[in-house]
Amino acid sequence: MSAAPTLVDRALAERRAALSALLGGLCSLAERAGRGDVAQDARSLLTAAGEPFLFVAVGEVKTGKSSFINALLGEQAAQVAPDPCTDRIQIISYGPEREFHEEGPLLTRLLLPHPILRDVAVVDTPGVDSVVDRHQEVTERFIPRSDLVLFTFSALNPYTRSAWDFLEQVAGRWRRKVVLVLTQADLASVEQLSVNRRRIAELAREKGLGEPPVFVVSSVLEAVQPELSGIEAVRRHIREMVTGGAHGAAKLESLARGAMGLLDGLDAQGREQRAALAKDQARLSSLLERLDMARDAASREAGLLASQVLRSYDLACADYLAAVELELSFPSMVRRSLGSFFRRRSGVPALLEELARAFRDSLEGRVDALAREGASNLTRNLGLELSQMARDLRELAGPGAAPDAARLDLQREAVLRDVAAGLDAFLASGGQPGRVDPLSVARMDPKAAMGGLMVLAGGLFVLSVKGVVVDVTGGVLAGAGVLLAGGVLAVSRPRLIRRLREELSQGGRRLEDELDALLRARVERIFSDIVALLEPLRAELERRGQALSEQEAQAASLREGFAKALDTPGQTA
Repeated sequence: MSAAPTLVDRALAERRAALSALLGGLCSLAERAGRGDVAQDARSLLTAAGEPFLFVAVGEVKTGKSSFINALLGEQAAQVAPDPCTDRIQIISYGPEREFHEEGPLLTRLLLPHPILRDVAVVDTPGVDSVVDRHQEVTERFIPRSDLVLFTFSALNPYTRSAWDFLEQVAGRWRRKVVLVLTQADLASVEQLSVNRRRIAELAREKGLGEPPVFVVSSVLEAVQPELSGIEAVRRHIREMVTGGAHGAAKLESLARGAMGLLDGLDAQGREQRAALAKDQARLSSLLERLDMARDAASREAGLLASQVLRSYDLACADYLAAVELELSFPSMVRRSLGSFFRRRSGVPALLEELARAFRDSLEGRVDALAREGASNLTRNLGLELSQMARDLRELAGPGAAPDAARLDLQREAVLRDVAAGLDAFLASGGQPGRVDPLSVARMDPKAAMGGLMVLAGGLFVLSVKGVVVDVTGGVLAGAGVLLAGGVLAVSRPRLIRRLREELSQGGRRLEDELDALLRARVERIFSDIVALLEPLRAELERRGQALSEQEAQAASLREGFAKALDTPGQTA
């Protein structure tokens, strides 16, 4: 016979331990989600798991809360203050003798040797409309820990907005069980009491409180005609909750229900963050698509530039061949014999140099103008696109998150601003290339040559193109000089012209290949740099997605655990 109570206690202790572990996990989840308010409520629930059954008396100032508590306990326990500014929270709990302790500027504890206090503790709070700063804040610290909220109204006017707004939080945010108490019934008529009792029951349903018990009491009558005061009905309700240890199971159920409410809030935030993440991922995809389109446009612009340079090369070659053919024409040969011409060694270098200089001047003049125009077209359009992207990212980040925003939201805005600043810096980077050797620039690694978009626009792109042209044409002219100075004229003039044309054609193919490789490398380097600037945003989106997935998995596991706690046999609804 003695084993049964022990078994019940052990089962209850096991359920309490399991629930405490779940509440600890809820605290951790709320902290990870950056929700300090939810974490505080969860810690209150965790603290309450080890406390006795807790009743919290709440109501507006001067609605008779303290008098009601005194009548309920049958002795002067709660302080009845004429000035609401002096109100403080008072915890009334069991003690072998009456003792009063100050536990803070707004918190006191009274120990009483009252039988009902062996199983329950009562908290008398300031009014929800109290004029004293922090009163409501302190009151809200106890609401999440409560197992039952005794909400008092004046029987004369139970309709004040502040009271019902607070009750909505009690039912919605904290999901506490509520008992509604109409106090000061001795001041109201029978008709008033009937109407008001019916009306607050309707309001309770409208505010999501369900069907809470409604009691009508008079603390004044309790002293003279207790059978008419209505206080005994409240005592009976409390006794029914705590008789036989059922209050322990009811308490655990209350805590689990409150935890489910907190999870609902976290889940709602998680859904909002998941939707925001999907939008940000779509925006990043849009940015990358815009970059792909800009890359294609830049490649087309580079291809157009290359074809124009090659066309200029062909024109310069045609002029060069015409000049050479003119020097080797029949009238010239009549004026001077070929033998005497080649014996006059001092005239050959001068001729070759003159022809080569005309070739170079003609080609480089054309290429310089083309390269500058091509660089301007390419970078102007790209610069406009990047500027717009930076503006879009700054607008997406918004004016700045509130200090209490969730941690993922704060990280998101910081990354968006950093990426926008990176694009701005990329556009502004560079400077004047100064006197740079075109050949050395042409042979530079694209990564070293392309430090920023403005460097490209300012000169290195132009110098790179010119450098390739100078490099190729230098070799072509050197080969042409060998042909002209090597005595081939004595063999066959047509053969010389054919060989020279082949040499220039080979130079054109080489120029085409090198220009294509150079321009591809330069354009690709620019866009790889821009994509690299977006990498922190991509990485942040990946981190956010992973963090949300982990939080969702933890929340689902906690929800399953709390649901089992609510379904445990032996618990009362």
